[in-house]
Amino acid sequence: MGAPKPKSGVGVYVHVPFCAASCPYCDYPHAVASVAGAHDAFARAVQAEVRRRAPRHDAPLRTIYLGGGTPSQLPARHLVDILDAVRAHFGHAEEGREVTVEANPDDLTGTWLRALREAGVTRLSLGVQLFFEEDLRALGRRHDAAEAARALPLAREAGFGNVSLDLLFGLPGQPAARWQATLEKAIQQAPEHVTLYRLTPAAGTPLGERVARGAARLPGGGVATAQYEQALDALGAAGYHAQEQTHLARPGSEARHTRRHWRHQDVLGLGPGAHSFSGGDDGLATRRANAPDWCAYTEALNDGRAPPHTQEHPPRAALADEYVARRLRTARGLSLKTLAARYDRDLRSERGDALDRLRAEGYLEQANGSGSAVRPTRAGRLRLDALTDALL
Repeated sequence: MGAPKPKSGVGVYVHVPFCAASCPYCDYPHAVASVAGAHDAFARAVQAEVRRRAPRHDAPLRTIYLGGGTPSQLPARHLVDILDAVRAHFGHAEEGREVTVEANPDDLTGTWLRALREAGVTRLSLGVQLFFEEDLRALGRRHDAAEAARALPLAREAGFGNVSLDLLFGLPGQPAARWQATLEKAIQQAPEHVTLYRLTPAAGTPLGERVARGAARLPGGGVATAQYEQALDALGAAGYHAQEQTHLARPGSEARHTRRHWRHQDVLGLGPGAHSFSGGDDGLATRRANAPDWCAYTEALNDGRAPPHTQEHPPRAALADEYVARRLRTARGLSLKTLAARYDRDLRSERGDALDRLRAEGYLEQANGSGSAVRPTRAGRLRLDALTDALL
């Protein structure tokens, strides 16, 4: 495995598995833990994993992201301890480092927010999802409309100047007018970043099971596409640009940690269910995934052992395919030169006819004034899967 290049550094992701309740549509690794001392034991385990794995990454620490699950379920002191451990085990400091923590509106207090801000957290990602009571109840969310509306103002009062809002579309029976009103409420709050999620019936979730047996029906693809376009129009008019297919930001407020995934840059994943990727700069890579069982994770690390995990070295061809698919999701698009240099894939030679056809049909366009870089047009973004398939 090649050593990561200093210019790209490393981003650290910490997966906090705890949730106050399981949302019926969520398939992320999480646990509703009421065991006494669970939070204490978990925080110690993450710090132990930092000590085991961080010294292997001789690269500048660029970003830290605490996701979940629900990081805001942890007391501030545990989050601060985890952040301190991460920063202490990387020898390279960087001014202006992005440090993000995800939070749910019903968990927020001024004291908790101020503690994180004082600890160097620079960015909050708020799981607001929606602003209307009927929509929140339909989703099974714990917070109400009032808590959704006050989440961002509370963050501003605590000193956060970089806040992202999660918004969810594709709900059963949601009128277009209420989705528009949701977008308007989000825009009025002036977050720096908005992430759009489509409600999907993932297998193994309560929502997925209800849809499979016909007890619930989600809107068809045409309705969901119309809602997505509605969001692009409203947010675009308010000054947000698409950093990626579902991530929109004001200029200068793009999410730097998530950008690492789209660029195949190094990410060290800590916590149960967390994924790591290293060595992507030179086309050779290692992937590692911690097992999602938080009890096994905590027990192993607090007993001095490595947590259960798997590790693989993906073949270069698979990495090239993945890189193409990820770059086509981004506003900067896909550089054919970078693809060739990193993964020895000459897409012009292999798929030149498809590239020319997709440009002629209005689904691809030249990116950044370079004939060697392409990106989907708006029409292309609406049929991104088919467009990607045509190139792979």
